[in-house]
Amino acid sequence: TGSGTYTLGSALDINGNLNIASGLLDASSYSATVGGNFINYGGFTKGTSTVTLDGTGNQTVSGSTIFHALTATTSAARTIFFDYSGRQSASGSLTLRGVAGNRLSIRSTRTGSGSRIDLDADATQLSTDFAYLDIQDSDAGSGQTLVCTVFEGCRDTGNNINWTIGSYYTIAGSVYTDEGTTGIS
Repeated sequence: TGSGTYTLGSALDINGNLNIASGLLDASSYSATVGGNFINYGGFTKGTSTVTLDGTGNQTVSGSTIFHALTATTSAARTIFFDYSGRQSASGSLTLRGVAGNRLSIRSTRTGSGSRIDLDADATQLSTDFAYLDIQDSDAGSGQTLVCTVFEGCRDTGNNINWTIGSYYTIAGSVYTDEGTTGIS
């Protein structure tokens, strides 16, 4: 984009890169589907939009962006690289899904340096949808804890912050056979 503000008036579907070099892209309530890299060194106004990374190969998210909803799914193994020097966050929902046998890998653009991807405080864990991920060098420390369990096919490849990967929650308490008077031992 050039200088100035560009406001979407309908859904945007780009098979290549979306490069916001300067100026501002206002997504309003329209979805943006990107088949290449999402590059934001200008400005992005999220509105209530969903940005979907639907490339068939690896993709990179560069710069710093607050998304309302960010989605990347795949049926073939591929990698989403997040810029280690930027910060990506979702304030509405965050969906990252691979499939059995073909994980979606989440990586930093610099191995060993955590890329920041956060679920903002105004979203909830119910706003996440994770499955079949391979996560490495991901720093979610500025937002809510991101949870992806072994039951969801997730793998911790190391150097992750504020992720619960590969384990599950234990529920503690008492179990009764009736309405709270006869405990099960």
